[in-house]
Amino acid sequence: MKERNHSLDLMRVFLSLCVIALHSLQYFRIESPVFGALFHIFLVSCNGLFYMISGYFNLEKEFKDSSDILKFYKNKFIQIFFPFLAFVFVWTIWDYVHAYGNFNIGAILAVYYRAIVDTSAYGHMWFMYPLFGMLLSTPFLSKMLHSMDRKELKIAWYIAIGYNFVLYYLCRNQDIGFSFLCWFLESWTVFYFGGYYYRHVIAEENKLKWILLAVFG
Repeated sequence: MKERNHSLDLMRVFLSLCVIALHSLQYFRIESPVFGALFHIFLVSCNGLFYMISGYFNLEKEFKDSSDILKFYKNKFIQIFFPFLAFVFVWTIWDYVHAYGNFNIGAILAVYYRAIVDTSAYGHMWFMYPLFGMLLSTPFLSKMLHSMDRKELKIAWYIAIGYNFVLYYLCRNQDIGFSFLCWFLESWTVFYFGGYYYRHVIAEENKLKWILLAVFG
């Protein structure tokens, strides 16, 4: 049995509390530009660090053949995707019965379907859908990363940081078109890659550059 990393377990607990607190604060309707900026920074940081921890562990796996890939998918379906489907189903029943006071299985299944396919940021479980894409990509991204040396990892990291900064902060926030699309380390995926990068480059060089992740998402 592999030894657990209690530091990362504690970080997960802390990040979970931060996300709960941040969402709860919205109900107090605090009107302040400073609060709005802090809310955005901490919300992106918390979600991003969750993805980073996931990448720290999942991208470390080595996939030697197709059986390893199929085994990984099977495990993630049992550990993550199936519990997600079950949780949303129970949640849907609770919400429907609470709202309408009856148990209409047809209507519940229709609401359940809409909840499952709602991948927008307004869905309660939106953060799971980027994770599903990352997990689906993991075997192939892992094989690529394990074949790269430290210098190549650094090149990919700095391109990812620069690309996301230009795309989101210099272009989209200013309503400027950006033509260079389809870079594979975009948005939340850069955090996922950051978990591997932290383990193989930053931690080994004893640097704290990973803090830069907090402003990208």
